[in-house]
Amino acid sequence: MCELLGLSFNQKITPSLSLRGFRHRGDNNPHGWGLVWYPDKSTSIIKEPLKAGTSKLSEFLQEYRVVSSSIFIAHVRWGNVGGTSNSNTHPFTRELFGYDYAFAHNGTLRGDYNTSLQFEFYQPIGDTDSEHAFCHLMGCFRIREIKKWSIEGSTERFEWLHAKLTEVNAFGKFNCIFSDGQYLFCYHDHNGYNGLTYVRRESPFDSVRLIDEDFEINLIEEKDPAQRGYIIATSPLTNEDWTPFAHGELKVFREGRMVYSSASASELAQLSSKLKSRTKLSSLQTEKTKDSPTEPKKKSSTDVEELQSQIEEARNSYKPESIRYLLIAEAPPNSIDRFFYYPDVKTADYLFLGVMGVLFPERKRKYIASGRTESMKKDLLWDFHLT
Repeated sequence: MCELLGLSFNQKITPSLSLRGFRHRGDNNPHGWGLVWYPDKSTSIIKEPLKAGTSKLSEFLQEYRVVSSSIFIAHVRWGNVGGTSNSNTHPFTRELFGYDYAFAHNGTLRGDYNTSLQFEFYQPIGDTDSEHAFCHLMGCFRIREIKKWSIEGSTERFEWLHAKLTEVNAFGKFNCIFSDGQYLFCYHDHNGYNGLTYVRRESPFDSVRLIDEDFEINLIEEKDPAQRGYIIATSPLTNEDWTPFAHGELKVFREGRMVYSSASASELAQLSSKLKSRTKLSSLQTEKTKDSPTEPKKKSSTDVEELQSQIEEARNSYKPESIRYLLIAEAPPNSIDRFFYYPDVKTADYLFLGVMGVLFPERKRKYIASGRTESMKKDLLWDFHLT
């Protein structure tokens, strides 16, 4: 199985320790290795369709101090889809709105992904499912005109991206790491395939030992005390305290900081804040209506009692009569327009997609391919009601 490596730091670094540890992972992934970094806004990329451990070039790079960047992405390949060739070796790169994107994937897409995940502006050079997914995503970024990922601190575009990655994940096993040279995006498969972990590295540093090699280094002697950042890998590379990603989680890093996590507890606080502010707005609108008798009173979907009534009505329409299993989601949706039993949800809806993937996998794929039509979700909800 392929393995991934990503680094995001607040200053340019030479990743000799991480590359040394990651190079060993090529022993079980003999079909290619690749490394991409950003010396400036553009990428530098080196890759070969052979085992990393036998490559003189990869051995040279792990000690070559001239290679420095605040962002790195590396990949070792076990070829499931597509032959062993340079064009099928990760990472892949494409340009959009003056930004150089680099992408690497671990997993295998199945079914009709090649017709459902369409692309118009970008075409694959090789014949892997990974590059196909990358071209599809790049086309989505272009259609949405994403020239900046974060606008005035808003996470809306990260949430949209999480939904897009989840849609791709519906076609199989999907872990990916990619970057535009500013942000490092890391997504973990919604079924937890193959793992994805991270470690934060900052002062005060300590001695670190590699897991796959009898090698120890004292980071105090190697690192600038001001240096800080994150290392992301399929599985831990060192004896440090690595943290696993949640299933289906997207984390976004920039300049050595984690700036977004789809599984973060902060989303609960944001949701609570949104509901409170909308309820307050609804109350103000109601008071204004009282003072203006000529204007008819309008029901607001942000009114708490009305919202509770809507949710209860949707739940009672499709809730199974006999409950045999309890399903627990990580957090409620961060939008009051999304709910498991609502038939017209077009984005996210992760709990519903996950449950349908277990109960009706083929119908779930057709539902996503249809653009999530309301009629198809109603049919799925009704059959869920009967199970």
